[in-house]
Amino acid sequence: MTKSRSKGLIFLCWLAYTGAYLGRLNYNANLIGIMAEFGVSKAEGGAVSSFFFFAYGAGQLLHGVLSSRYNPRLAISLALLGAAALNLAVPFAPFPWFKILWLLNGFVQAVLWSTLTRVLGRYLNDQALKVSVVAMGTSTAVGTALCYGGSALLARFADWRASFYLAAAALAAVAFIWFHFYEKLTAGAGVYDEKPRESRPSGGKRVPGLTLLIGVVLIFAVLNNLIKDGLTTWAPSVFKELFSMTESVSILLTIGLPLLSVFGSALCVALNRRLKDYVALIGVFYGAAFCAFLMMISLKFWWSMLICFSFSALMMTAVNNVVTSLMPLQMRSVVDCGKLAGTINAFCYIGSTISTYLLGAVADRSGWSAVFYLLLALLGAAMILCAAYLLFLKKRLTNRG
Repeated sequence: MTKSRSKGLIFLCWLAYTGAYLGRLNYNANLIGIMAEFGVSKAEGGAVSSFFFFAYGAGQLLHGVLSSRYNPRLAISLALLGAAALNLAVPFAPFPWFKILWLLNGFVQAVLWSTLTRVLGRYLNDQALKVSVVAMGTSTAVGTALCYGGSALLARFADWRASFYLAAAALAAVAFIWFHFYEKLTAGAGVYDEKPRESRPSGGKRVPGLTLLIGVVLIFAVLNNLIKDGLTTWAPSVFKELFSMTESVSILLTIGLPLLSVFGSALCVALNRRLKDYVALIGVFYGAAFCAFLMMISLKFWWSMLICFSFSALMMTAVNNVVTSLMPLQMRSVVDCGKLAGTINAFCYIGSTISTYLLGAVADRSGWSAVFYLLLALLGAAMILCAAYLLFLKKRLTNRG
């Protein structure tokens, strides 16, 4: 594939995943208004997102395994159109139906990540893959910022339903663009080996500790999304309740989280040049987030809390990019990158499923301070796991080798 076509394919994959976020996080972005209109608790409101995350995680496992059989042109287009239809249905449904619609939305959108990762791993050379890791990492941040920014604007002049109409239109437009341009960009392009030998590089020697590495990364995936999606989902409520801000202002302020996290993908690629061990790289990010949370517990001003929230979101986005993008794509000659990306992303959304309901329930029962201490404890547990792997488990495997 030529350089120009590689760039075009990366942009097309970026657009598909960025657009998907408009129809994925719009419920979270409008959670304050939805809870107020229907008179539901934080736990009940958060449960809808948990349904999405559960279906998305389960779907990742299924679609990750089956992605090698999918026609990417049709699979991505149909997934985006399905998500558009479900978003369009939400404003007309009673609140109890939100769980079912968002469950279906999660399963449909689960097609995207493993299929897109397989497309990138199939057509791009090593240099282009590095570019794709940075680009795809920004898709989450840009999509989140667009969703929360659009929701804040619409909440100011309309109501929460407008965000779902906008998402439906955007998803349908992106589906059309993908269907039209994918074939043109990939027609006649050479592909890389799609059947790597499990746990073995090209030389045929078994990679020591690969299963253990993946197992540890799966635990990190759960912890990361539990923290990351907890920050994103509940940040507007935190600023509204602790600092008496209006709904639109609290949503607008928290755009700082995804905008800063745009740099998370570039940061993980840059540090990976010096720090090749994935667990050590993840440990650096968890340690930095732990320090930010430790400071945040004693803060009294909204602007200082926003800085710590944003920095923590940046670190969690960097971890997310390591586990779901950098690691699977760099290991494409060792394992099936689509299957690995789908599996890791499925475990990420186990954390997301727990996050929205658990943190909402803790906030209902004990307030936001208890939530902050819980997240601090989770970050501490992640650091302990990093240290245990690097100091004991990896060393023992190396000695055996």
